[in-house]
Amino acid sequence: MPTITLFIKASAWKDTVRFYEKILELDIETSDEVNGEIKFNLGDGTWLRLERRQHVLGTDRADSAISTGVTLRVNNIQAAYDDFISKSVTIDRSITELKGTRQFTFRDPSDNLLSIVEVPGGLC
Repeated sequence: MPTITLFIKASAWKDTVRFYEKILELDIETSDEVNGEIKFNLGDGTWLRLERRQHVLGTDRADSAISTGVTLRVNNIQAAYDDFISKSVTIDRSITELKGTRQFTFRDPSDNLLSIVEVPGGLC
């Protein structure tokens, strides 16, 4: 079963966990606050695991070596975009299209870049 692992900075741990739970509406499968690990169930045998990590290089995006990029697929990108706007998520890049694939990007409270993608032909 595939696992997506996302490493986040310790300084934004609580805000980032709250973001994934409340804004992205992911269900917590397991939680180990002592060791700084939370696993969210994405369905179909896939999980997203957040691990608390210390960020040592600074806080700017340009030198954020531990910042991670994650792409999540949806069937209706406009509905996802509207939902994020209604939840006051700051969008980095509005919906764009390239070769039939539509996407938008945003950042979580730990400055990890996330993309929401709608793939043509229902490949989600």
